[in-house]
Amino acid sequence: MQNSAFFFIYSVAYVMESLYSVLIPNSKTDKIEKILEEAAYYNLSPGKVPKNKDFIQWFLTENKNGYCMHFAAAGVMMLRAVGVSSRYAEGYFVPVSAWEKQEDGSWSAEILDSNAHAWAEIYQENGVKDDDESSDG
Repeated sequence: MQNSAFFFIYSVAYVMESLYSVLIPNSKTDKIEKILEEAAYYNLSPGKVPKNKDFIQWFLTENKNGYCMHFAAAGVMMLRAVGVSSRYAEGYFVPVSAWEKQEDGSWSAEILDSNAHAWAEIYQENGVKDDDESSDG
């Protein structure tokens, strides 16, 4: 199952990257971001992945709905398939406005589930570049 899912993602990425190279004269990362924007919709309630289904393949071909985790994972697999060294990352985005100074001089913020985020990171000669593949920015 895993090998067929990777082969599928690799094939889609390679074919789409080739097709888009004519239509979109930008970098591979820009092309893959455009592919993902056109392939799926950002949705915080995309449903459950059926048993025995690869979640990236299901996301891209059947459900076509997902949130940052889906877009980032698909983006990383597609980037890797076309030779771009990348990794999947998760963390929290906490806006400056959420922080409050405490009486003892320290700062604290309430971090909610809605602050969670996932993104792709691309290895470059001068370090790692964040590449947010989700449609919500």
